Amino acid sequence: MTKKPQYPKHEIWFDEELKKYLMVFDGLDGVPVPYELELSEIGAETIKTAFVNTPIHLAMGNFWNYKDFPDDEALINCELYKKGRNHIYLASYDLSALTALAKVLADYRCWEESEHSINFIKSTKTND
Repeated sequence: MTKKPQYPKHEIWFDEELKKYLMVFDGLDGVPVPYELELSEIGAETIKTAFVNTPIHLAMGNFWNYKDFPDDEALINCELYKKGRNHIYLASYDLSALTALAKVLADYRCWEESEHSINFIKSTKTND
């Protein structure tokens, strides 16, 4: 029997080229088939709060005026994660900030089963 997942696994590593830490939460990777997890409203709000209160930003973005980041550079961090995303890719120069966010995002309330997963499971049960 497939065990129902509560939250997806995550990974944090240091990127030598970017000189910052990267973190990925993946609602498909490491989740038992046929389950898919996606960010809940609570998870999306948690990430928004982290963007405002910590030096965490989108992995392909920049955090304005943090440490040696030039004041005249454009802020690239404007597309917030919304409920329903299943791949979260964040970055920071501060490992402890990413680690703290990862601990919060590991809470089951930050994730929910995707509609695709729920519909697939229902269809396989009715076909039995």
